[in-house]
Amino acid sequence: MSTFTIRHMRERDKWAVAKVICLSTSTWYQAHNMGPRFLGGPKTTEFYYDIYHTLPGSYGLVADDDVSHNILGSCFVHERPTHMSLGIMNVHPSYANRGIGS
Repeated sequence: MSTFTIRHMRERDKWAVAKVICLSTSTWYQAHNMGPRFLGGPKTTEFYYDIYHTLPGSYGLVADDDVSHNILGSCFVHERPTHMSLGIMNVHPSYANRGIGS
């Protein structure tokens, strides 16, 4: 089993994050008999990066495979005066149940 590092998202991660969001979300919906999502592919999920990197106090985190440096998962964070909120959180289906999203 590969190990991973949680780190801040970088501009160069945008496409890899969009792919993980698209694949994992669509996989989850299909597994629950609700049909695929984001039919236009990862291009339709790139906006998450743009939104969360525009909002003040917001940023993204990724799980970066220590060997391949593939993005295994992502989460967006929005810091507020009294609390923090988490935006969309995704884990690549091939890496589910390994503690990445926990």
